[in-house]
Amino acid sequence: MNGTQIRSVMLIAALTLATLTVSAKCKKDEPEANGAQKQSVKIRLAIQPGNIHVLAQELGYFKEAGLDVEISTFSYGPPIIEALTSGSVDFGLLGDLPVFSGVANGVDIRIPAIASSSSLSYGMLVRSDAGINVFADLKGKKVAVPFGSNVQPLLYLYLEKAGLKDTDLEIINLSATDSIGAITGGRIDAAVIWDPYLTLGVAQSGGKVKLLSTAEGYKVFVNPLIARGAFVDNYPEQTAAFLRALNKALVWVRENEEDAMKLLSEISEVPLDIIRINLPKADIRPNLTKERIDAMVTSADEAYRYGLLPDKIDVASHITTAFLEKAGIQ
Repeated sequence: MNGTQIRSVMLIAALTLATLTVSAKCKKDEPEANGAQKQSVKIRLAIQPGNIHVLAQELGYFKEAGLDVEISTFSYGPPIIEALTSGSVDFGLLGDLPVFSGVANGVDIRIPAIASSSSLSYGMLVRSDAGINVFADLKGKKVAVPFGSNVQPLLYLYLEKAGLKDTDLEIINLSATDSIGAITGGRIDAAVIWDPYLTLGVAQSGGKVKLLSTAEGYKVFVNPLIARGAFVDNYPEQTAAFLRALNKALVWVRENEEDAMKLLSEISEVPLDIIRINLPKADIRPNLTKERIDAMVTSADEAYRYGLLPDKIDVASHITTAFLEKAGIQ
């Protein structure tokens, strides 16, 4: 698939998201409840496989805070944005590019905290017999990346480093899970994905797959915790309590790392040895530091430069530290 085709796919995705946005806006706005802070409200959280934040539920911290939290698992980011747009989830943990796409299409997204940040949890896997030892060797190869995911810009950064264009290779749209099967089965030569799939792809390949590079030195991935604007506007107390409970779980994880990894493995069915490799790679503190905000702004600019966003966006205007401050975290 050439560069023009890729951008066509992205445009179609953008138009679909825009349609969902219009549909969502046509719905009746949530009521401004004069006692809304005192009434019980269900909080719907969207996560991805292996997400450590699920332990806030397992450890009882949501219940302890008087919160009714329903957790749904999605395979990757874009469907979480669609769910947030339609009003079926209130918070989501995901990569940055789907968030930027939602913002570019007018979705009322807020970023009240960070889910995690890392450069080591993302990278490129290659077939061991594909003859790929440096990025320049990708010329003429078949490379998979999930379109619309936060690792798509990383592929372009790799190509730019090697002096290659997207037309110099065949880029195909595959999910992270499908990429592992495809590369192990010899149907593709390389894949740009994230953990736990990045580690699983090597560990379960029997030597057929190797790690060519992580994102270190190319991109700092800052994965936001996003919120539906209408929810945080109507329920600031619950939002702060939600963040406080999440942070309590993350503090417990840092203080009880081995127990946390065992519990997460049981819940997510990700092998314990893989979690032991992955968890130390990421900074799971929720704080919105200047460095993290700057990294998100840079990532949004890169996405626009590579034609992955229809318009340049001001992501900083969607970031708020108010709820972390209210929760006593920042």
